[in-house]
Amino acid sequence: MTNINREFIFINMKTKPYMTLTEAAEYLDVSRQRVHAIIKDGRLEVVNKIGGHKMILLDRAQVERFKRERDKRGKK
Repeated sequence: MTNINREFIFINMKTKPYMTLTEAAEYLDVSRQRVHAIIKDGRLEVVNKIGGHKMILLDRAQVERFKRERDKRGKK
């Protein structure tokens, strides 16, 4: 992903109260599978699912808080 695309995603994310799973993965700089594992571990909660499992929405503030806490203790 280019820096321009990444900047657009981050700017766009700040205008809405949620993130898709893909947006959260980009923001956290991890794979979608890793975000699924973080959800399964209970460290992030799903806010809503649209179309079953087609689109998973996460609370933006919670994802940002998770990233800050993760970055403080070192990326895992």
